[in-house]
Amino acid sequence: MVPDGNAQPPVPRGLRWLQLVLWNIACIASLLVTFVWASEDYVRQVRQGTKNFDVQAHGLVAFFMLVDQLLIADTFKLGHMIFTQIYGLVYLAFSVIWFYKGPEDEKYLYEDTLDWGENRLQACLSGGVAVGVLVPIAGLLHLVVFRLREALYGRVRDKDIGYIISLAFELQENNKKERRTTGRGHFTN
Repeated sequence: MVPDGNAQPPVPRGLRWLQLVLWNIACIASLLVTFVWASEDYVRQVRQGTKNFDVQAHGLVAFFMLVDQLLIADTFKLGHMIFTQIYGLVYLAFSVIWFYKGPEDEKYLYEDTLDWGENRLQACLSGGVAVGVLVPIAGLLHLVVFRLREALYGRVRDKDIGYIISLAFELQENNKKERRTTGRGHFTN
């Protein structure tokens, strides 16, 4: 609370848009990271020995973002997917720069998918499918979870309000009955 009694938002108004953009990118990108890791890296890591870090950083990230999405009261609109698509294009540009300018022994971010040396066509197709197809699918899943959360919260909220109103009427009726029998009720008027 600020001194005048008004609740201060946790994020300053000027930075609220940035928080929403980054949150939407994180929710959608978490699904992509988990999907790419499960479809490409996990199989290879099982053969080589899966590390706990990889499971936590790649496999559980979508679960944690789902829990976050269910608990946080931020909105999501389909138009917000553009932020994740822009982020994906920047990521692809970074992967190209990293491939050509990065350390010789660490050229690949995703070895089988983003190999810009021998498999440029596959890398372009993988990046295009990720940004053009998988991001919208993940965005739709994000929207479905958002709508389910809103429906669930609305149902619980309406039920709670109805329950509180029924308790208030019941208390009022009990108060009237007690006034009639004893001459005084729970509440003085």
